[in-house]
Amino acid sequence: MIIRGFVGGVVGAVIGAAVWAAVAYFAHYEIGIIAWGIGLLAGVGVAAGAKDDTSAATGVMAACIALAGVAGGKYAAVRLVTGDVVSAATKEVQITDDRAMVYMADSIIDQAEAAGRPLSLPPGFDKDAAESLDQYPKTLADDVRARWGAMTPEAQAQYRDSVKATIVSAMEGSADAIASKGFFATLSFWDLLWAVLAVGTAFKVGGGLDD
Repeated sequence: MIIRGFVGGVVGAVIGAAVWAAVAYFAHYEIGIIAWGIGLLAGVGVAAGAKDDTSAATGVMAACIALAGVAGGKYAAVRLVTGDVVSAATKEVQITDDRAMVYMADSIIDQAEAAGRPLSLPPGFDKDAAESLDQYPKTLADDVRARWGAMTPEAQAQYRDSVKATIVSAMEGSADAIASKGFFATLSFWDLLWAVLAVGTAFKVGGGLDD
């Protein structure tokens, strides 16, 4: 019965978290009472699964599930918004010839370092801060321009596409990290209050203490 109680609690919490995330995403506003509802659903799920075996232990289990559900619902809401922002940003990525050549210069530097033959670069040079090929050492810049000029228009287009794909992939890969920061940055007193209410309700209902 304990296992059924756990499963029931998880199902209830997932349903509640999904509702909270959906409402927050589409309404662009968090309705805290839904978080409280997550606690109620988690408690009901545990009580329904455990049936006559409810106790303080199942109450604690329901409370833990509820807390995870509240955190998961809020994170899901933030992640959905973050995904939209990142998706919009990736559509704005444009790779010009100059930007492609800067990427090529960075690749040459990285390949040389990986091969154990780092290039001789000026003191203080930071390729990550360079935005134009003119900011690179002249020898390297001339080499890149020569390589680029030797490529056919088709090869140049393919290279620009590969650079764009790499940048877009990196941006999409950063979405989770951005969402995590957003999650903690948006935590407030009200989040704590609703979480406490959700946990308390889950404990009471899941432990069969509401009779």
